[in-house]
Amino acid sequence: MSNKILCIPLLMIISACNIKSQMKIIRLKGPDGIISEGKYFEDSLFDGKVKYFDSLNEYLGYSTYRYGVKDGPEVSYFKNGKISDSSFYHDDLRNGFAYRYNKNGTLVYKSYYINDRPFGHLYEYDSLGRITHYYFINFERKIIFETFKKDTVDYAKGEEIQGNTYSEDAGQGDDDFLFLYLFANPFLKSHYEIGIVDSSKKIISSKLIYSKDCYYEQELKILPNGEKYAIILHTYNPYKKKDDLKIRIIE
Repeated sequence: MSNKILCIPLLMIISACNIKSQMKIIRLKGPDGIISEGKYFEDSLFDGKVKYFDSLNEYLGYSTYRYGVKDGPEVSYFKNGKISDSSFYHDDLRNGFAYRYNKNGTLVYKSYYINDRPFGHLYEYDSLGRITHYYFINFERKIIFETFKKDTVDYAKGEEIQGNTYSEDAGQGDDDFLFLYLFANPFLKSHYEIGIVDSSKKIISSKLIYSKDCYYEQELKILPNGEKYAIILHTYNPYKKKDDLKIRIIE
């Protein structure tokens, strides 16, 4: 029994040594003159951090690879050593927020990606690092909502509640599904809820909508006669010191 237990870590050590023996640090020069330096497998795959240098051997930044595929942070630098761009990759696709900075190290904008496509939030910043403009990009890569501040006044373009319902098996009597874009207006304190209203549009119940992504999906079960689902947008009004409500009934 003890021999079998000892055999497992021994095999792991041997395997790790075999992998390390297959890896070596190399420098490759691409057709654009950029030099890539990193751990390289015998089957021509980078693994781990890969550093980039220009033709004068100036450090440009790095990418993170997992067996030849980008998987992890990617960072670029200005010649003064400040970060110019940073983003995160998973399975060779950019995902999550990507950031761009100026030469002073101040954030210029950040935008959200899903599977290498810009989608959702895009923020612009001024020279002091303050948000000046917010956009929301849909799956068709169109700006469907934007808001900005000018002379201390907030402006907005586009409906604040945007989404639709769909059925996976139309005509089969199955429940519908809700798809909702989740805007994140940086100039207002607000949140979305999914609720149920009666025939007089009075809210019977509601719950906070939360999603780590820029959208929300939920199956809509069949409700009793007279009741309907609704999207409720809460926006804090500093003058009233309470939330203003905007309700959109889901027909």
